[in-house]
Amino acid sequence: MKLNLKTTFLFTISAFCLIGMFNRTTGQVLSPVGSEPTESVKDQISSVYALTKSAKNATDFSEIDLRCLSILELDLNDKDRQYVNSLASWALCRRGFSRADLADSFLSAGNGEQSEIVMEQAKTDFDMSIARDNSRWRAYLGRGMVMTRHEEFEQARQDFEEVTRRQPDHMAGWFDLAEVQYQLTEYTAAIECYSKVIDSDPADAQAYTGRGHCQFANKQYQAALDNYKMARQLAPLNQVAKCNCGEAEQMLGNWQAAYECYIQATKVDPLPAAYRKAAGLLATCPDDEYARPKEALELIEKAIAMEGETLENLRTLATAQSASGNSELATATNERIADLESAKQPGKPRIAEALGNDIKR
Repeated sequence: MKLNLKTTFLFTISAFCLIGMFNRTTGQVLSPVGSEPTESVKDQISSVYALTKSAKNATDFSEIDLRCLSILELDLNDKDRQYVNSLASWALCRRGFSRADLADSFLSAGNGEQSEIVMEQAKTDFDMSIARDNSRWRAYLGRGMVMTRHEEFEQARQDFEEVTRRQPDHMAGWFDLAEVQYQLTEYTAAIECYSKVIDSDPADAQAYTGRGHCQFANKQYQAALDNYKMARQLAPLNQVAKCNCGEAEQMLGNWQAAYECYIQATKVDPLPAAYRKAAGLLATCPDDEYARPKEALELIEKAIAMEGETLENLRTLATAQSASGNSELATATNERIADLESAKQPGKPRIAEALGNDIKR
């Protein structure tokens, strides 16, 4: 997988891929219902409706839901019952997004366990919102993001498809759908979705990056490079964008261009992955002019100094040691890799960490 512009990388990237999704979709005004209630229940729910104007947190939205539940116990006609259910659905949807924001705060603070608890509560809110009023597309959007966090990509895709069907002009829905299609290796479909986003906003660097990743996965390296260059032009200070260009250049056999991209990504705000990728290039390049194992060792040691002995760093170190003729050191490093792999405990990774530190999304 590739390094994404959504980051700086909280995993080399993250404000996580997923957090990037939430940033695209929350904080928007949500209309509680599409019409006013009939006269028969206006007096009973006028105070509840007034709460929607000032509600700001999960507690406020819970209060609206509880009041709606009490009103639903009355003898209502079908139109009024639909109205109250829609009002409750709105409150539950807003509570879900409120909890999702809280979960992201826990995750950013390193409290992953608490984040997962709150995120499960958010999913329950979105489920309840949809059950009350299945026309509320934002509830599908929220649930899709929760499913993405849990790596349940097929369910997430179904929810995002529902968003794009109900609200085709909401570009975040197309973007999120493209993200999960990428995860499901449906690269051609994802390219179409990213293209919709780009057609709507030609300055969306993330969409160019995502489309580039899909083309890279399809081995369309020149097309990927073109998109990565566009993303880099739109976000010139983003180091990850430079690495993306380097990878595509490398796959095209443009060794000097690839090396320059990686080295540029080590300037100002050095990216550990850039040192690692430059080291890998110099340690394995088939062109003798760029086969510089000594420099490769120096570069990978810088990556290790910045982020420690990750498996990716150690693998590159072993490759550089072997290329330098240090077979004993390479053997010792490979033994260290084997120890780390055997000690690695299974667990549910965050979305952007699922495949290691080199991930782009």
